[in-house]
Amino acid sequence: MSASIKSHSTPQRVAFASASHFAQPHATPYHSPAFELISDPQPRIMTRTGLVQEAASADPCAGQGPKEVSGDGEQDLEVGTDDESALRKIQKPKGEVSRPGCGGYNLRVELKWSTERFDKVKAYIDKLVQEHLDCTEPLTKQIASKVEEVRLLAVKKFRFLDDYHDYWAVDDFVRCHLKYRKQALQKISLQNEAAKTRKEIKEVRQRLAQAEKEARKQK
Repeated sequence: MSASIKSHSTPQRVAFASASHFAQPHATPYHSPAFELISDPQPRIMTRTGLVQEAASADPCAGQGPKEVSGDGEQDLEVGTDDESALRKIQKPKGEVSRPGCGGYNLRVELKWSTERFDKVKAYIDKLVQEHLDCTEPLTKQIASKVEEVRLLAVKKFRFLDDYHDYWAVDDFVRCHLKYRKQALQKISLQNEAAKTRKEIKEVRQRLAQAEKEARKQK
């Protein structure tokens, strides 16, 4: 073993030269991409959750605190409970109700209820429509507060109707009955008009017959 090495000597501290000794004042420093990332005016801090946290803006008027973003720089979005609840609800089929041949659907087929349940719900909503809505107008022209009242009463009576997104099942029952009632009222109106017309024709014929009778007497 070399004589210059002492096996039991106490380790001595080694003094390192300061960084200033190696500085090259006249040389242009090279900034690597990594250095540019570190020298970002808004440095990012790795948090305990594994997300990157941006430091607060230096502008005191910004009025924004630090925000958490995902590792790829996109803001971390959370799905609210309302959105989750909406996704769990039964979505409305594509197209219009009662128009299966034109890209729509049949309500009874889509709901897949028993005949007893379907008929009970339909009868109750039909009753609500006649009590609260104008049966001469479609759903889109009804008073919004009245439509909402019908929805709430229907859901209160049959809680499972709340499982359908935006109460589309209730609205479809309402649409169908409004359409039916409007057609029925139009038919009744036409029948009344026809009856009125027949009555007027009969009266005209009677007047003509009376006039002819008086004319023959004068001869």
